[in-house]
Amino acid sequence: MRRLIIADLRAHLVLWVPALIAMTVAAAIGAGIVIAMWTGIVVAPDDWILEGLEAIGTTVGVITVASAAGIIGSTCALCLSSQAREHALRLLTGMRPHQLRRVLRGQILALALLAGILAVPLSYLAAWAVLWQWAQLGLVPVGQGPILAGGQIPLVLGLTVLMAVWGAAGPTRRATTVPEMAALRESAGGRARTGWLKILVSVVALGGAIAILVTVLSGAVSGPEERVGAVMSACLLLILALLLVPGWTLRPLLHAWTALVPSRAVVWRLARANCRFSSARSLTMITPFAVATSLVAVLDGGISAVAGAEGSLAELAVVLGPPLAVAWCGGVCVIAMVRRDRVRDDALLAVAGGGPGLRRATAALEGLVYALTAVLFGAIFLIGSVLLMSSAAGMPVSTAMGNLPWSHLEVLALATVATSVGAVLWTGRAEPRLVAAG
Repeated sequence: MRRLIIADLRAHLVLWVPALIAMTVAAAIGAGIVIAMWTGIVVAPDDWILEGLEAIGTTVGVITVASAAGIIGSTCALCLSSQAREHALRLLTGMRPHQLRRVLRGQILALALLAGILAVPLSYLAAWAVLWQWAQLGLVPVGQGPILAGGQIPLVLGLTVLMAVWGAAGPTRRATTVPEMAALRESAGGRARTGWLKILVSVVALGGAIAILVTVLSGAVSGPEERVGAVMSACLLLILALLLVPGWTLRPLLHAWTALVPSRAVVWRLARANCRFSSARSLTMITPFAVATSLVAVLDGGISAVAGAEGSLAELAVVLGPPLAVAWCGGVCVIAMVRRDRVRDDALLAVAGGGPGLRRATAALEGLVYALTAVLFGAIFLIGSVLLMSSAAGMPVSTAMGNLPWSHLEVLALATVATSVGAVLWTGRAEPRLVAAG
């Protein structure tokens, strides 16, 4: 069994290496936040600093760990879902379902443990960076480094394995329970599926967001800063709720806005069909960028809505770097993970008579569709957060819109488009020998 696991990891090295990178970075940053919080609590000189650390550190820690869990879970799920055809063929050739389940769990466990081991030294580097940021805010002494503790290494390994198991549970179960021919059909169609556990967590997060908003609207929270902070927490919960079920949120958004484009050009129809047909692949690539754009949108909405409190929210903007780094790295790695499927699509288009220009334009438009879907998702949260937070702060909406840092938003949108298009073009080029073989 061990030899089979190692051989399978080697055979799909192109798929597993980006997953390992994404998991390592996500685990390192998530654990780095936890280590930095531990260090800050230990060295806090008074209760006021301790309260600030708990407020900012807990918020950023929860967002970062949630982003890391989503990235690690989605990469593990994509690794297994991308091999659905191989799994079905193994069952057809006589492998028992329980044997296949053991192989898949062994692969994920081996990958998670390796990522956790690599993340241990990186987590201390991440903690150094976070503590440096907090030192600029006066929350920890300048030059404070992470304080080592005996339970930190098991914490990093445990978080990595737990998040990997979370993401791999559904695909592992499905790979061993779905009939072989159905698995072959679904692997060709790329249909996105949503597990019941994610639905349950999404409903709980949605309920929490609604409860917070009702509390704010009922007047139970006093003070504009407190109300804006509560609304921001509700928006963050709403991001979690919607992105846990991208098949019910991002997919309708993608279908809706692409249907409004009146172009009849062949290249546009090909790109749109690719995005819609391979929905599992599309949603996995959109989700990390949607996390980044929506987080920045909510933060900027809060900054624009609070008069006289720009400093505190600007400080929160500084420490929101870790979750954005996790999401951005995850987005690039996920695009790299689907290189095999993209090369196959490019080779098929070449065999069908598509020239290099048509294939490049199709790939570029496909990346643009992914990026614009994420940007639109962030824009929806931007508008909603401005409306809610300006109302909570008692500020006119026009004033809040005028206070928005539009230059930051433009840079984020352009960076999202450039990263998505560039990564898709880089990973989607078919090798000449594949085209010639076709």
